[in-house]
Amino acid sequence: MKFWDSSALLSLLVDEPSRDRLLAFLEEDSEVLAWWGTPVEIVCALSRREREGLLTAEGVAAALIASDHDPRSLELVCMDERLKSAARREGFTVLGA
Repeated sequence: MKFWDSSALLSLLVDEPSRDRLLAFLEEDSEVLAWWGTPVEIVCALSRREREGLLTAEGVAAALIASDHDPRSLELVCMDERLKSAARREGFTVLGA
């Protein structure tokens, strides 16, 4: 098991030169140990990159990242009507009331 710093996990989510090397680490050992505040740090870092123009709003969409940019591969569970509408436009199957 490896401890993953927020900066390393962030590099898995965005297209950075180190991404392939980090993916290899993850393939060697898929257990990830991280600090409980890591998700907050990652959201802040993604938001900062969006504000700086390094990422577009589409580039920080979590469901798109989780689906590896193939919305057909992932169902989305959501209760927010605006988010459900946007997800459907992207091609996700949306579950929820």
